Amino acid sequence: RYVRYPIIPGHEWAGLVEAVGPGVENVVEGDAVVAEGFRACGDCARCREGRTNLCASDYAETGFTHAGAFADFLCVPAHLVHRLPPGTDLAAAAVLEPAACVAQGLLEIDLRPGLTAAVVGSGTLGLLAVAQLSRISPARLALVGTRAPRLALGEAMGATETWNVRQDEY
Repeated sequence: RYVRYPIIPGHEWAGLVEAVGPGVENVVEGDAVVAEGFRACGDCARCREGRTNLCASDYAETGFTHAGAFADFLCVPAHLVHRLPPGTDLAAAAVLEPAACVAQGLLEIDLRPGLTAAVVGSGTLGLLAVAQLSRISPARLALVGTRAPRLALGEAMGATETWNVRQDEY
């Protein structure tokens, strides 16, 4: 339901504009850009409320239902494209979207110094959560995961403790 096979993946990316279509005014050829992956309809009640991540229309997302960034080129609606400053590190910019997702989630909780928090999962989003949570000086910040190198990276990013929960280590 959420992937149209065959598909070229790649939903978190940054790149350079190769060409623009007619009427596109927010970017020009050569601009460094990122783009929102989720392609909301813009018309349903949820979109009108600004909750485009809950769009009631058919699911559409770059890298899942539309060719993604592992393609030689990809085409994205201009209103989803955001220009980056010249000289931006495109590899770093590629994690802007997942970092923004984590930040938005953290805005939903009562963040304050001294809290105790656990992040379950040491993948990209989990490590970004650790990095962001560590900035508020938690008393304890645990990272739970299954891969020792990722857990070590989590400690370097601010986790005060890690729990390796590999099933073969019980």
